[in-house]
Amino acid sequence: CRAKPASVRRRTRSGSSIVMPQPVLCVSATTPSTFGQASSGSVPVTFTVTNGGGVSAQPSWWDLAYLSTDATLDNADLGLTGYSTHTTALAPGASYTTTYTYVTPTATPAGSSALFVKADGPGAAVAVGTNTDSGKVTESTEANNAVSVAVVLP
Repeated sequence: CRAKPASVRRRTRSGSSIVMPQPVLCVSATTPSTFGQASSGSVPVTFTVTNGGGVSAQPSWWDLAYLSTDATLDNADLGLTGYSTHTTALAPGASYTTTYTYVTPTATPAGSSALFVKADGPGAAVAVGTNTDSGKVTESTEANNAVSVAVVLP
């Protein structure tokens, strides 16, 4: 995980340009386990988040999950209940791996979906923002905060 660039240019009052490194949270290795019942099922997921940026990502942020029927993360997607909270700084190049059990709401339809996991994710589960908003960590790019895997709900 390495964003290009992992920094942003800022202009000073005198007009000169300075480069400010930024953290970049990237999600990888999303592995859903066996799903529970489609009516209200548990979704255990293992994923890894890496800081590919030039400075530490400062706490805190949430790792959320969403179900999408069109394989595109948008505000129409179903935010799953639950979230993993990350409360310590994540140094450049460092990563953490989490297994967390998200829960589908009652009456989630069976069938094919894309399961998204998003680091530094906002949404209904944390009552902050929408599925596609930027999170709490200021990054040089938000484009690699989410990853998806195809799943079939029973």
